[in-house]
Amino acid sequence: MAAGMAVAAKVLVGAAAAFFSAVMLGWYLLAVIMFVEVGFEFPLPVVDLSTRFKGRSDREAANRE
Repeated sequence: MAAGMAVAAKVLVGAAAAFFSAVMLGWYLLAVIMFVEVGFEFPLPVVDLSTRFKGRSDREAANRE
């Protein structure tokens, strides 16, 4: 039983760390959106994946050609 408790404690810590990271990312994205909406002077960096992955309209246009 004690071995199971040790594993459960490690899993709980990992889950808490993942949850904390997700919450911080959410708050950061909320701050970015709010700063843009109120006209804040400097933009905060957000990852742009459009250079890595094509959007749906780009893929459809490529299929039509």
